[in-house]
Amino acid sequence: MVAQPYRPIRNGTEFRDGKLYSFSRRGVLVVSQWPNIRAWRKTPKGNHWQHVRPEMSLEKTKEGWSCVWGHREPRQRHRVVGDHIIGSIEHDPVELAEEELFQEYDVAGSESWEKAARRQYAEERNRRLQAEYLSPIPEGILLAISRFANRHWHLLNLVARCPGAFDLVMDTPALALALSSLWVFRENPPSQPLRSARALLVKSQSDIAAWLGFPNAWSTVTILRKLPPEECTVLNLLNLRDRFGSHLETLQSLPRLTGSIIRLMPGEGAGLAVSVP
Repeated sequence: MVAQPYRPIRNGTEFRDGKLYSFSRRGVLVVSQWPNIRAWRKTPKGNHWQHVRPEMSLEKTKEGWSCVWGHREPRQRHRVVGDHIIGSIEHDPVELAEEELFQEYDVAGSESWEKAARRQYAEERNRRLQAEYLSPIPEGILLAISRFANRHWHLLNLVARCPGAFDLVMDTPALALALSSLWVFRENPPSQPLRSARALLVKSQSDIAAWLGFPNAWSTVTILRKLPPEECTVLNLLNLRDRFGSHLETLQSLPRLTGSIIRLMPGEGAGLAVSVP
């Protein structure tokens, strides 16, 4: 059977001319390299390339930095290992059982052994190409952004294109995460989010918080700083913003905030529940 022309040629990863190509049955994702990072996607049935904000999860393993590209943000919490966070991926118990059988009973040269070897080679090659793609990004930036639960692509774009953004990532992670997805926090989102972010970064952090819908006070910034990077998600921040009116004293007295603590506080229902990439 002749393959249809709009289908990707194969599954896998390629890296050339400063661009990473990710092929799958869902289409082709192309991402350019730091610091001019951009992304385009073409689906199997699509006729045109579209600019996208892909979901990206940075990972650091013993072999170096890598990343996972997906269509949905990971729901499973990241594991803290040493001074960085490694994204965890759920595995099918049946697949794990099969792998154990392969390890115990496989004979070199058998069909199952060759299948496992090809898969291992593909995984190693993928990690190597991902590491090559990520190599221009400073280690400190990768480490800081990997601590966040998700939206690593959004944060990398913010840091790459907006002077002063990395200082905000280190100083007030929650505010940096919100600024990297600022369209979620505005009833009338700006048409050029990064231009708006650059204009905001020359202002005080309390002014940035106010523009994002939080109370315009320095106490707001001190409360936001209680939320560690691994707890900084859009949903947690929207819920936290909703709690400022009726739980300000409690928020000020708490030494640390987490998503679970925020959800335990009754909300006022004022948050913007917007679903965007």
